[in-house]
Amino acid sequence: MYIEDLVCSSNNRSQGDGSKLFNWLVDYARAQNCQQLTLDSGVQRFAAHRFDLRHRMEITSHHFTLKL
Repeated sequence: MYIEDLVCSSNNRSQGDGSKLFNWLVDYARAQNCQQLTLDSGVQRFAAHRFDLRHRMEITSHHFTLKL
């Protein structure tokens, strides 16, 4: 399953909502027989990356872009 950024509103951060959503997504992906869950996140989102790493996600690649 592919997720293009996972974002909680600033009012809902640090209240467990992100973890609930993430866990639901993991459960849903497993129920759909997905072999992996992939998440793209902007390089500037340091707090989000800490969240992702706490939830056992691994940094497995770099995503490159060329603005034209």
